[in-house]
Amino acid sequence: MLHFELWDGDRPVLTDAGTGAYNPAGQEWWLDYFPAAAAHNTITFDGREPMPRLSRFLLARWPRLRPLPDGAALRDGRGNRHHRQVRAEGRSWTVLDTVSGPFHALTLRWRLGPGAWRLRPGGVEGPDRLRVTTDAPLHITLEEGWESPAYGVVRPCPVLAVRALAPITCTATQIELG
Repeated sequence: MLHFELWDGDRPVLTDAGTGAYNPAGQEWWLDYFPAAAAHNTITFDGREPMPRLSRFLLARWPRLRPLPDGAALRDGRGNRHHRQVRAEGRSWTVLDTVSGPFHALTLRWRLGPGAWRLRPGGVEGPDRLRVTTDAPLHITLEEGWESPAYGVVRPCPVLAVRALAPITCTATQIELG
């Protein structure tokens, strides 16, 4: 929910994980990884999925969604709220995430497009620059994730992970296109 993907022409900046495959012989971990919230450009609360899985393709307790000017908002079944607004000015993008609820910690993940990404204070630099600020202490790491650019194809991809403990109410991600 509230996943955000960004391309600069035909070049991916913030990517989608893709599907993997529906019946991956010998790669059953794909069935857990690719549908998970952690495989998307969004926030997870307390390391939990926003919706419990009832079966392979069926989820329960869907969050309540509503539109916002320049974005959308949700409230999950645990009472956590996430509002996301996106603004563009030329080659600069800002993603503002406002959160509240009974969570103890959150993780914001940005799946990065191909390139030589380097961790920098407050974010990453590579083909583009991402800088994240919050109203609470944060811990930023550059991690290896997975993406499926085509059905049945899986390859590693860099993931910027931003973690913070409550109380936190806001993160702002500034994206400067190269």
